[in-house]
Amino acid sequence: MIAYKFLRLDGTSVFTGFSWPLPNGGPGSWVEAEVEPCRSGVHPCRSEHLPLWAGQTLYEVELGGQILHDRFKGIAGRARLIRRIEAWEDVIRDSYTRMCADRARELARGASPRLEQWEAAIEPSVPEGPALLGFMAARIAEESDGPEAYQAERARQTESKEVPMSTKQLINDAATVASKAAAVQIRLEAVGVPVADVDRAKRFYQRLGWRVDPDVSAGDDYRLVHLTPPGPHRGAGLDRRRGPGG
Repeated sequence: MIAYKFLRLDGTSVFTGFSWPLPNGGPGSWVEAEVEPCRSGVHPCRSEHLPLWAGQTLYEVELGGQILHDRFKGIAGRARLIRRIEAWEDVIRDSYTRMCADRARELARGASPRLEQWEAAIEPSVPEGPALLGFMAARIAEESDGPEAYQAERARQTESKEVPMSTKQLINDAATVASKAAAVQIRLEAVGVPVADVDRAKRFYQRLGWRVDPDVSAGDDYRLVHLTPPGPHRGAGLDRRRGPGG
């Protein structure tokens, strides 16, 4: 099973400090742990969990052994890093980090009484990235309004639409587009990718080394951009069609 894992730049985990064996010309070594929810195990992300755990670097991971899933994370008995996903870049990460910090500060200041100790810890935590700050925001909500507020804040983080293209979509793009780029060289001839912002998606693919071929528009309602990744006779189409509600 394939999933994802965010780590620090040095390959360590934000929450445990565990040093992962990094890929080097091939997958990293297997990491194994007893599966015990909330106590022990390897904690990967499914795509829908990525906004909760976003960090400095993003890796594709292969899972093995016993695998469990809860609402906000996965738990596996063994895993290894397959490759780093380069499309997860500084601009995306830094923008989301600041959003998470602002949200945590908003919750701390809005609590009654104001949670000054939490507020003081927010800015020093910014270098660790969104995962820690998002967790802090949820813990602040819990301390202010109880366990249900923690769950609600975590759910909010996966559904936020406070930025023009949701953070979830940006992170998913980094994971799924890079994965398609690898898979396409093996077995795909073409794949269609519907998008809301064609120009932004086009730039995203170009950063992955894809070549732009035809870019065709039919008025304001339809546009198709064909891009070709490294390797012969394969490609992807970015497709925008304006439907009900725009």
